[in-house]
Amino acid sequence: GTQIHHFAVGKNGAIFTSIGRDENVWSKSVSGTTQDLNFVRTNSSFLIPIACAVGDSGTVLVSNDKGISWVDHSIPGLTANLYSFDFLYTQVPFINFIVCGDNGVVYKSSNNNGVYSWQQIITNTTEQLNTIGAITQDLYIVCLLYTSPSPRDRTRSRMPSSA
Repeated sequence: GTQIHHFAVGKNGAIFTSIGRDENVWSKSVSGTTQDLNFVRTNSSFLIPIACAVGDSGTVLVSNDKGISWVDHSIPGLTANLYSFDFLYTQVPFINFIVCGDNGVVYKSSNNNGVYSWQQIITNTTEQLNTIGAITQDLYIVCLLYTSPSPRDRTRSRMPSSA
C-alpha cells in the first residue's frame, strides 16, 4: 500500500516529516533556509510525489523525495512573506505553483526543465492573502482570512467569545 507522509514547518526553516500512521515519530529535515516557513503541502497524484513549502521573504522550497531533501526555488528579490500555494496541473514532470502572501502578492511559476521562473499576477489589493487554490492553469481563488478582533473591527468582535 501507499505510505502516508506527514509534514510540519515552522520558525527558522524548520521542516519535520513523519512516515506511516504513527504521527508521534518525527524527523527533522535540512531545509537549507533560515526563513520562517508558513505552509507545506504534498501531492502524490503526480508520477513523482512532490512536496512544497512557502515562507517569509518569498521562500519556496520543493522536495521530490518525500521531504528528505529540499531545493530552493524562492522568488528572487521578493521581500513579502508567502502564506499559501497550490499546484498548477501542467505537463508532468514539470510541476508549477501559484503562491500568495503579504501586500496582495500572487506569483505563478514557469518550469523549464526543472528551472523555475516567476511571474507576478496583479491583484489590485494590498491585503494579506492567506490561501489560494488553482481551479485551472489560469483561474485561481484567493481568500482573505481574518481573526476577530481584526483591524476592521471598531469596538466589538464579529463572533461571541464563547463561540
